[in-house]
Amino acid sequence: MSQRQNHFMVASMVASQFQALEEPGPDESCIRVSILQTVDQIVQEVLQKLDAT
Repeated sequence: MSQRQNHFMVASMVASQFQALEEPGPDESCIRVSILQTVDQIVQEVLQKLDAT
């Protein structure tokens, strides 16, 4: 966050944003992917999962 330019959110707010995250409910569609992949792998997995729905 500290390296982002012209960003509206200050770095001190990041922790509270993660604390406010909620798991999707059973009635909400979602796609889960691991962030431990490269960006290209994440994009490929998302596209594959979108095709499967």
